Amino acid sequence: MTGIAQVMNSLGRSGLEYVASRLAQAFAQPDSDSHLLVTSRVPGDLFDEMLGEVRVDFFRRSWPLDPSAIRRLGRYLEKHDIQLVHSHNWVSAYQVWAALRMSSARPVHVLHDHCGSYDEWRGPLDRMVLGSLDAVVTVTEPVRARFARLLGLAPDRCLLLPNGVALGPGGSPWTGRPTVIQVANFHVAKAHDTAFRTAALLREQIPDLRWVCVGDLAENLEYTARMRELFDALELEGCVELAGGCSDVRERLREANVGVLTSDTEGLPVSILEYMAESLPVVMTDVGQAPHVLKESQAGIVVPPQDPESFRDALASLLGNPSEAVTVGLRGRAHVGRYFSDEVMIDAVRSLYLDLLQENGKANLAERLRR
Repeated sequence: MTGIAQVMNSLGRSGLEYVASRLAQAFAQPDSDSHLLVTSRVPGDLFDEMLGEVRVDFFRRSWPLDPSAIRRLGRYLEKHDIQLVHSHNWVSAYQVWAALRMSSARPVHVLHDHCGSYDEWRGPLDRMVLGSLDAVVTVTEPVRARFARLLGLAPDRCLLLPNGVALGPGGSPWTGRPTVIQVANFHVAKAHDTAFRTAALLREQIPDLRWVCVGDLAENLEYTARMRELFDALELEGCVELAGGCSDVRERLREANVGVLTSDTEGLPVSILEYMAESLPVVMTDVGQAPHVLKESQAGIVVPPQDPESFRDALASLLGNPSEAVTVGLRGRAHVGRYFSDEVMIDAVRSLYLDLLQENGKANLAERLRR
């Protein structure tokens, strides 16, 4: 049976993994297989949440271009007659490119770049390796324009597509201890040092402040160790909670007043959309595509990167005016429901798949996707 495969590096819990797994679930149909192919060694947090209709497989790579893992991936694409591969970052796109050269599989290949910036050193390699791509999807306009120039793709094959999230049922505003929540795995780009310094400043104005950091603490152990040292130096025990990974982020969000992201670089992080979907006002750095969303929707405050004082002032203004914070949060929820729902994202990806499959002589799979 023919099928579609989403390919990524892990089944951890972040925006990339959420989007890939959501697409795998959306395209699982009785008459065509949906595959989620993970190049890492072991299942991650999302493994137990996948629907039974999605085929999940792991290729146990020991390093990014592990030839044995890539060969296994190529055999899998061939054996299961995968007719469309959707790679969810440039590393997995390189892996698929190599796998296709070790097999007779010839699927349509789409790259989905979830990052907000582009590494210029990759330019010559990308031109050589990714020149065979059928389409590129990005979450920020600068990266979209960079790929369009580099690979010479037509505008309708190099798309700007925002991530999508499920809109929850809504609920009453949090009335407990004043709480800021930050959903971000611990790695350098997320700039938790800015978060910790902001919390230390804000605590001077709001003594009972609670700042909850939700995210994987083991993604970059050296970085996490540095952040723990700063945590101790600022004496944040009792104020900042290092909650680690979380299987139900929405439950955590319902126990907060404001969502925050202190990143130095971003694309369009799913966490920002999750905050908005749960009616939380947002404070974030002026990086990536998300600030445009906040400004359009008037759903939060945008501040410069690495500026704890600006973060403190923005958060204090929201925490100090609960009725205004609720109004701002509701604007965000309405905006997400209209423009950034899962359904909007999935429909856009489906349209792209249909066009590519038709163009490449894979009409049978295209017809099944239309049903």
